[in-house]
Amino acid sequence: MDDSGAPIRYYMQMAEVLKNEERSTLQVDFSHMSSFQFGDAHFMDQLLQEFGRYEPYLRKAVTQFLNGLGYPLGKNRFFQLAIYNLP
Repeated sequence: MDDSGAPIRYYMQMAEVLKNEERSTLQVDFSHMSSFQFGDAHFMDQLLQEFGRYEPYLRKAVTQFLNGLGYPLGKNRFFQLAIYNLP
């Protein structure tokens, strides 16, 4: 059985928890990110070395993901992510 959608389902559940608890930080497992096939084979190395460079884009992606799931967006509200299980 193909379980490639498991991380997406997991983060959809986590988004629901964020919504219910009115939190703004999505916790992302590094192993989920590293299992994704990025167009640039060196992206994960670059992300680790230059997180500050990518952080605004990651934050925007989290905001778009949560908004797409119906998470309310406020004018003075922003979302962020925390990456755990780093190598």
